[in-house]
Amino acid sequence: MRLRTSFFSPKLRGVFYNVVKITTAIIISFAGLPLNNSASASDESVRNKYFSCTDVKIIWARESGASQNDTNYQEFEKAFTKVFENSNFSYSFYELSREGGFGGYYYPAPGIGVSSTARFNTALGALVSGGNSYGYGKSVEAGANEAAAFIREFSKTCPNSKIILGGFSQGAQVVSLTLQKIDPKNLFYAATFGDPKLYLPEGKGINPPACRDENLSSYRAFVPDCHVYEGVLGGYNPYDVSNDFYGKVGAYCRYHDVICGVYTDLNNWYDGHADYIGGGLYEAAANTALLKMISPIPTDPSLSKKQNVAFLFDVTDSMDVLLKKYRAEALRAIKRVFDAGGSVALYTYGDLRDYEPVELCGFDECSYSDLKRIINNLDTPSTGSGDSPESLLSASYTLMKKLKWETGANKSVVVMTDAGFHDPDYDGKTLADVIKLSKEIDPVNFYILGNRENEAEYKKLASGTNGKVYLDDGAIYNEGYDTGTFANLIEDIFNHSESNILNLGTTKTESTVSNLTYKITSDSSAKISFDSTGARNILFLNDQILGILDSTEIELTDLDFSQENIVLVAPLSADGYRGTSARISLDYSESFGDSRETSASVVLKAPNSGRL
Repeated sequence: MRLRTSFFSPKLRGVFYNVVKITTAIIISFAGLPLNNSASASDESVRNKYFSCTDVKIIWARESGASQNDTNYQEFEKAFTKVFENSNFSYSFYELSREGGFGGYYYPAPGIGVSSTARFNTALGALVSGGNSYGYGKSVEAGANEAAAFIREFSKTCPNSKIILGGFSQGAQVVSLTLQKIDPKNLFYAATFGDPKLYLPEGKGINPPACRDENLSSYRAFVPDCHVYEGVLGGYNPYDVSNDFYGKVGAYCRYHDVICGVYTDLNNWYDGHADYIGGGLYEAAANTALLKMISPIPTDPSLSKKQNVAFLFDVTDSMDVLLKKYRAEALRAIKRVFDAGGSVALYTYGDLRDYEPVELCGFDECSYSDLKRIINNLDTPSTGSGDSPESLLSASYTLMKKLKWETGANKSVVVMTDAGFHDPDYDGKTLADVIKLSKEIDPVNFYILGNRENEAEYKKLASGTNGKVYLDDGAIYNEGYDTGTFANLIEDIFNHSESNILNLGTTKTESTVSNLTYKITSDSSAKISFDSTGARNILFLNDQILGILDSTEIELTDLDFSQENIVLVAPLSADGYRGTSARISLDYSESFGDSRETSASVVLKAPNSGRL
C-alpha cells in the first residue's frame, strides 16, 4: 500500500485514524448504533463461572453488531432449553466474549455502521463505516480463536462433556472457521445459521446435482434452495474440514437468504437473512443434537421436524354430509398433531362469487378445545354454488400467504372437498401460481380428500406439491364412509420425508460485473464505478457487506488508507441469482490530491478461501 509522504507519516497517520475511529465510535454509541467494547476479565473467572461439567456445553457466537445476550442468543438458548429440559441430560451455555473473552482472545462482532434494515438498504453514497468495516476479518479470527481456546480448555476439565457450537451470520462464520482450529474429537455438533462462508458443491452450475437430489453434502441440514453453492464471502472448502467431522456439522440457510445462499427476493433481500428468530431452525438444530445423543444409529432428520398442518374445508351446500361424517376423524388428526408438538390452522372456502376464504384459526392461535368447538359447530352456509367448481386455488394461495409457517417444519394442507376448481380462479390465481408459492415456502404439501370425478384435477395439485390424493366416493354420496381413508392421510403426513431441496424450474440467469474502476477523490474517499448485467449489485468492503446498490457508481467515504481496502461487487440477476463478481484494491496515490483512475476486471476470488 503506497501512501503520500508529504503529509502524515504512515505511523502518525495510523495514530490519527485511530483517534478518528474512537471519536466516531463514541458518536455512534450516543446515536444508538451497535458498539462493542472489550471488557477485561481473567480466564479464571470464566472457568469458575462456565466450566461446570454438564453432559452438554452449548457455545454461541453472535452476529454482526449484536451485544451479548441479544435476541438471537435468547431464542437459541430458549430452543435448546426447550428440547433438552425434558431429557435426562444436564446442559449449560457459554456465549463468546460474555465475560470479556477467553484465552487472550475477545470476539467483538463489529457492526456495519448502520442500525436498521431500512438504513442498511439505502443508497450508499457517502457511506460512513463507523470504524467497523476494517475489523470484520480480525473479529472472525478472534472469535474462532476464543472458541477454540475455550473448547480445548473445557475438554481437558470435562472430558466426558459433549460440546455443541452454534452461531448466526458473522457468528456462523466464526463457527465454520473454528472447525479448522480444533480437534474433531472435542466437538459433538456444530450448527451454522446464515453463514457467509457456506460451501455446498452440489449447488454449482445451471442445473446442479442438488436440483436432482444428488450428491448432497452430509452437513446440509436445512438449505431449501438447490442452487446454493457458496455464501457471499465465498465458501470454506472443504466446509466440514475433514472426514473426522462427518456427521458433526449442520448448515442452516433460509430461503431468500442472500448472505449464505444464491437466490433472493430483490425487493426484500435482507429479510431472508434477518428472520432466523422464531423460524424454528434453532429448535430443529437442538432436536438434531438430542437425537444424535440418544440414537446409536443415524436418525431420519424428518423425525425431528415439527408439523405445520392447515385444514382447508369446502363448506358449500353439498358438503354438509361429508363434513359431519369426517368431523371426528379430523379432530383425532388434529389431536395427534398437537400431541407431537405441532401447529394447526383451519380455513374454509367456497366459490369466490358467493364465499371468500375465511381463516378460523391461524397457527398457534387456537387450542385443541377451541378447534373442537369450531369444528363441531361447523356448518355449510345457507347459500352456495352447489357442485360446481369451487375457488380452491384462490383459497390455497390466500392460506399459504397469510399463515406464519415455521422454517424447518414439515408443512401440509389437508383439503376436504367434493368439487373441482376453477383454473384460473376468479381472482386470476392459477394452478401454476399455487404450486410455485408452495415450493417457495418450503414446500407446502397438499393432501386432498375428494371424489373420483375430479381425481385428475386433484392429482395435478397434489403431484405439483409432493402431496397425495385420497378418494372416498361413498362418503361424498352418503353411502357410508371409510375412516381408514382419513387415517391413512394423516399417517402419510407424519411419514412424509421431504428432502427440502427445491428446484423451482427457474432458468438461472447469469450476470456479470466488469470494468470495475476507482478514483481517489479525497484523503479518505474514493469513487467506484463498474458495468453490470445484474438488476442490482451487492457491495462489500474488506469482506464486510455494505448493502445492495441500484446504481453502478458510488462514493465511499471515511476510508482508512493506512489499511488495505478491498472492494468487491457481486451482481444479482433479475430472478435473484448471484453471478460473476469483480474485486479491486483501492491503492492510495503517492502524490496528495492526485486522482488517478485504475481499471480492474477480476473474476471473484473468494476471500480467505484461496479459490476462484
